[in-house]
Amino acid sequence: MIEKAGTGILTLMLTACAGYTSIAPPSPSLCRAHGVDVPPNAQVTGQIVEFDYVRQDEVLRECGGVSQYGCAIRVGIDRYRIVVGDDPNHSIRTEEECHSLYQVARHTSTE
Repeated sequence: MIEKAGTGILTLMLTACAGYTSIAPPSPSLCRAHGVDVPPNAQVTGQIVEFDYVRQDEVLRECGGVSQYGCAIRVGIDRYRIVVGDDPNHSIRTEEECHSLYQVARHTSTE
């Protein structure tokens, strides 16, 4: 009986928070540090609707042959699916989040 009551309260709490993002998006400066050319005053205009971690040997197939590490795939207007492989330092994940959230394909200069 106590377990059911606790489950109901937890469900209610999760439902009440469902409309809120749990973490802030990466800042434009963090995106630039990860190689995505996001202007300093850019605003988030894209939405990540799916995030898939796949085995490293599946990334190239999932990304349509364009990347062996990860990619952001447009699945609708301003909506993206992110696919990443094994990335222990999360740099690929952050890069793909930046591409998706700010809808910027350009990379910063590596010179």
